Amino acid sequence: MKKRTFFTILVAVFLAVTLASFSYAAEKIKVGFVMPLTGGVAYTGNLIKKGADLAVEEINAKGGVNGAQIELIPYDSRCAPKEGVAATQRLIEKDRVKFVLGCVCSHVTLSMMPITEENKVIHINFSYSPKITQMGYNFTFRDAPGSAITIPPLTDYLVGKKKVKSWSVLVINNDYGRGDGDEFADGVRRNGGKIVSYDVIEWGTTDFYPFITKIKGYKPEGIRITEYESSGIGFVKQLRQLGFKGVFSACDLIINDMPLKQLGKLADGIYGETVYEPDLYAASKAFDKVYFTKFKEHSQRNNAMGYSAVDILARAMTKAKTTTDTGKIAQAMKQLRYEQVWGPAYYDGKGQLQMNAYVVKVKDGKREIVYPK
Repeated sequence: MKKRTFFTILVAVFLAVTLASFSYAAEKIKVGFVMPLTGGVAYTGNLIKKGADLAVEEINAKGGVNGAQIELIPYDSRCAPKEGVAATQRLIEKDRVKFVLGCVCSHVTLSMMPITEENKVIHINFSYSPKITQMGYNFTFRDAPGSAITIPPLTDYLVGKKKVKSWSVLVINNDYGRGDGDEFADGVRRNGGKIVSYDVIEWGTTDFYPFITKIKGYKPEGIRITEYESSGIGFVKQLRQLGFKGVFSACDLIINDMPLKQLGKLADGIYGETVYEPDLYAASKAFDKVYFTKFKEHSQRNNAMGYSAVDILARAMTKAKTTTDTGKIAQAMKQLRYEQVWGPAYYDGKGQLQMNAYVVKVKDGKREIVYPK
C-alpha cells in the first residue's frame, strides 16, 4: 500500500513538472504591432509589417527566444491618435503584451508613449518627430533615423556644397512634417542659406497648384517637400507641370520604390535622404536576399525597420536571459552593438538608434548615393 502511494505521488509530481515545462515552452512572446494598415499611409505600414513578419518567421524557425515563439499581434492605427491609443490599451490590458512596435505616424506614437511608459512596456517606434527622443522615457526606443540624423547631411550637401542658398519649404501639418521642415530650415540657415517661404499643408491636400504658383513668385533656388507617398506623388506631378526649374528635394517617403515607379521620369533629379539601400552593408545584402526569395521583390527601408526591430528585441531578450523582465531587456537593448541592416548601429542615451545617413539623387527611376561617397 505504501509503495503504491509513493508511486502515485511520484507520478503526480512527474506529471506536474512535465505539464509546467510544457506550459512554459508553449508560452508565446506576444509583440503588439500598431501601424496604419489601411488609409493613406497603409503602404508604409504594410511594408514595415512584411519586414517584422519575416523576422518573426526566421526567429521562430530557429527555435524562438529562450525556447518561446514570438507572436505578432497587429492593430490598425489608421494613422490616427485615437486609434493608436485604443490599440495600445487593448494590447496591454487584453492581450497582456510587454512589447509594442509602432507607430510610423509621429502624432500617433506620441499619443501611445505615456501609456507604454506607465506600464513599463518596451515601445519601439518608427516615427520622425524630434519630440519622441526628448521625453526622457526609459522604455521608448526609435528605430527610424529621425530628421536630426537624415537632414544635416542633406542640407550640408545642397546648401553648403552645391550652393543652393534660397529655399521654399512645404510640410504636412503634423508632428512629422513640422519636425522635418524645421530641421531642414535650420540646416539651410546653418549653411548660410535662407528660407523665402514656409507653408504647412493640411492632410489629404490634392491641389498643390496654388502653393506652387505662390512659391514660384518668391523665385527660390530650391524647393523641399515633406509629405506622405500619395500626396507627394501628386505634388511632384503638379510641380513638373508648372515648369519649376530649380533644385527639388523630397522626403524619403516620396522617393521610395512605389512613388518612383509611378512617377517614372518625373522623379529624375529629385534629391533626398536615405539610411538604407539593399547593397550598402553585408547585413543589408543578406536581408535583401532572404526578402527577395520570399516576396520576389527587393527590400526597402520600411521593410528593414520592421525586420530590425524584431531582431533587436530577440537579441536583447537573449542577452538579458528573460522574456518578461522589461527593465532588464531595455537595459540589454542599450548595450547591443552589432552590424544590423543599417550597418554598425546602436542606441544612444535617448533611445535613438544611431545609423549612417546618405544623400541620394534620383536617376532613371533609381536612387543613387551622391554624398558622402
